Amino acid sequence: MQATVPFGITKMDATIPEGIDFVWNGRAINSGPLQVQLDNQARAEGDNCGELDYRTNVARARFNVRIDLSGVAKLLARAARCEPIEPIRAVLHWKV
Repeated sequence: MQATVPFGITKMDATIPEGIDFVWNGRAINSGPLQVQLDNQARAEGDNCGELDYRTNVARARFNVRIDLSGVAKLLARAARCEPIEPIRAVLHWKV
């Protein structure tokens, strides 16, 4: 048996129903629900993959994600003119 087994991450879809709190113009605002999806445009070596290490009993993964902020843009648009907000691209590292 192999000591380590690599794997690819092909799908991730999550919702943060409670959103996040942030301060804008001195006022506390909640983003509302946020959608988090796997960033399929991430193509560099090591993106959206992981490894099971049976020797050390550890699993590691790297998720490249997009966080949709369209709800935040709509919220801010009500308060002031603002341009559409591009999704945030982030990397999540996971180890258990």
